[in-house]
Amino acid sequence: MVELLAAEIEDVKFLIIGPGWVNTKIHQSVLEAGERAGHSYSLTKQKFKDNDFVPMSKVVRCCNKLILAPKEIFTGRNYSVANDQWDKSDFQKLLKNNPDMYKLRRYLNDI
Repeated sequence: MVELLAAEIEDVKFLIIGPGWVNTKIHQSVLEAGERAGHSYSLTKQKFKDNDFVPMSKVVRCCNKLILAPKEIFTGRNYSVANDQWDKSDFQKLLKNNPDMYKLRRYLNDI
């Protein structure tokens, strides 16, 4: 959807930013549900045990970088704070040279 909106509404920058596992109070409901939450419960417990979270400061840095970045290169893409290369110095060049990077479109549907 973000790709379609970016193509159809040219004067707006559309981004999807997935923060990854951030230590927020939303995880408390899973912990409170216990075993009723299924696999999510054990995964959430392990994240807390290992203190394996994306720092909120990293999420904010990513958001700021993407908001300030050139719309024509960055719009219509899906970014992962935890896993993508948004913090690399050559990131803009990488996206410019790879127009399908971080997009969810289907490819080679006719095969």
